[in-house]
Amino acid sequence: RLGDVASAVQWLERIRGFSLAPDEISYNSAIHGCACARPARADEAERLFQEMIHAGLSASSSTITSLDRAVGKRRRDTLCESLDLDVAWVLRRPTAERPRFRLPSAIAEGS
Repeated sequence: RLGDVASAVQWLERIRGFSLAPDEISYNSAIHGCACARPARADEAERLFQEMIHAGLSASSSTITSLDRAVGKRRRDTLCESLDLDVAWVLRRPTAERPRFRLPSAIAEGS
């Protein structure tokens, strides 16, 4: 449900419970939920964004837009700078260079 941050965070935990790692889309959905919550959940959006980047996932323009809505442009820029992420590059990156969905190797190999 739109803005239901608790359910989005629970979903990420359920993914981990199956020994899978949440992907960019999972994190984007949760961060978007933080932005749509009333009031916006800036603290949770920041935590999720940091977790996503530390997990080695790439931010997309969708990530940056949702983060902007949740925490504001100034805080978004400060946060991205602290994580050595070039916001302008992410926003103008061509679609062909964006990460594509990949199944975890254990699933792809049929384990």
